[in-house]
Amino acid sequence: MSEVNEQRVCIKFCLKLGKNATETYEMIKTAFGDDSLSRSKIFEWFKRFKNGRETTEDDPRSGRPSTSRNDDVVSKICEKVRNDRRLTVRELADEAGISIGSCHEILTENLQMRRVAAKFVPRLLTLEQKENRLTICQDLKNRSIDPNFIKNIVTGDETWVYGYDPETKAQSSQWKTKFSPRPKKARQVRSSVKTMLIVFFDIEGIVHYEFVPHGQTVNQVFYKDVLMRLREKIRKKRPEKWRTETWFLHHDNAPAHSALSIREFLADKKIPVVPHPPYSPDLAPCDFFLFPKLKFALKGQRFQDVEEIKANTAAELKVLTSEQFQRTFEKWQDRWNHCILSGGEYFEGNIKLADLTLEQLINRHICNLHFKQTDFNNIETQQRLKQKAVPMKKDVKKWKKKYKDATDRYAALMIQNKSLKAQISHHADELRSKEVLAKDLERKNKILASKVEDTLVKLKDSQKLVKFLEDKVKATEKECSESVVKYSSHENILLKIKLVIILFNI
Repeated sequence: MSEVNEQRVCIKFCLKLGKNATETYEMIKTAFGDDSLSRSKIFEWFKRFKNGRETTEDDPRSGRPSTSRNDDVVSKICEKVRNDRRLTVRELADEAGISIGSCHEILTENLQMRRVAAKFVPRLLTLEQKENRLTICQDLKNRSIDPNFIKNIVTGDETWVYGYDPETKAQSSQWKTKFSPRPKKARQVRSSVKTMLIVFFDIEGIVHYEFVPHGQTVNQVFYKDVLMRLREKIRKKRPEKWRTETWFLHHDNAPAHSALSIREFLADKKIPVVPHPPYSPDLAPCDFFLFPKLKFALKGQRFQDVEEIKANTAAELKVLTSEQFQRTFEKWQDRWNHCILSGGEYFEGNIKLADLTLEQLINRHICNLHFKQTDFNNIETQQRLKQKAVPMKKDVKKWKKKYKDATDRYAALMIQNKSLKAQISHHADELRSKEVLAKDLERKNKILASKVEDTLVKLKDSQKLVKFLEDKVKATEKECSESVVKYSSHENILLKIKLVIILFNI
């Protein structure tokens, strides 16, 4: 607070205490001495505060009227910029005959403009390509209402990893004092030693990665083998997804990815594919998260051979945490919203259109109308547009109320959805228990069937044994009969011998 304002506050304080103007002047003179306000000023401010004034600041003054920011000059600057948008502020100021500062204020304040450089994009999209991006993003946004959809996506792509990749300008920046020389570095290029990395990941982390052998082209035959190895890794690392067969594959539209043999392989293995619009690296998690983050960590380092490149790349992949992958999939959903709001165009990553209020969107639209209206060569048009915006701004409250009502309805629907999900899960649990019971009965039936088969086999063996024993008994009976005959014959002989002995004795 300045000393003048302090004295004005003291004057106001004395008035509150019931002092008159003369007493206030004497007190101010005693407190501030030679630096105090004059008698006339003290009496003037005492009268102002007595009449109800509250602020101690000076009243705003209009000042000298501006001769360089009138309607004619603004219209002239506007017309020249519309004819050639690459004119500099100095060139516009020279042609309009005004100062550079005034010209800059006209451009930034009156015309709501700022100078930007052209942005490099993968391709100048046609109307059909924009509509395709818009349709796919809208479809993915609708499917993402189910939380399991995002969790079951496995996305992947391939990229080159170099033995030396020059560091960025931001990486090479360093602190220096006012008098120390500016650091310098030589212009460098990427090394010819490189290898191709293929990586797949989901919301939990890396699922599978491998390096393409030297001299191998990533064609449909090789990519089919990669997908087979990916399925094996999912079976080992994500057994729940493998068991339920609910995971989706997401990759771009490269020729090796969209070949007929690959589509047939995915259809045969029942692997659904998440659609991806052409020329859209801004909608691929590998391109906007994994590869930039991986290469940023490797930039500026020199690797002697391919094996060293592979080792360092694998180490960087292992450093990534599950939280980073979760944030990536959240950003992926945000990018769908940005693409929808931009009408399928490439969007600016640092502008969050989804966070803009309705009033801000209206103002943004009004600002864009400045150079779309053909009769925007005068200030009256601007005033008319602002007047049209007034009723639109008044409708903001109505739209906010409608939005609140829609939010309440959505919350009620979500509660109903949760109850329905609970019922579905309950029925699903009952169905699973019945399936478990049915599987248990089927297992017991199989055990009983196997026991019956074993019993039948044993019965057949017993029948064979009985037949064998019967044959044995018959053979024994035959031998017994033959023995009886032989015994009787032996008895006859014995009797004859006895008779002979008796006769011999006689």
